[in-house]
Amino acid sequence: SIAGAFGPISLDLVAIALTLGPLNLYVNIMSLVGIVGAAYLYRSFF
Repeated sequence: SIAGAFGPISLDLVAIALTLGPLNLYVNIMSLVGIVGAAYLYRSFF
């Protein structure tokens, strides 16, 4: 899975999502935006 490649950071996001409950969708969207942004920056630099 893609999330496994990012190590403890993604695990922390999952823990936060599980704790917040109703805001779970918002956290998931933000984590997806973060992963896409990181991939874009990685491609632009390398």
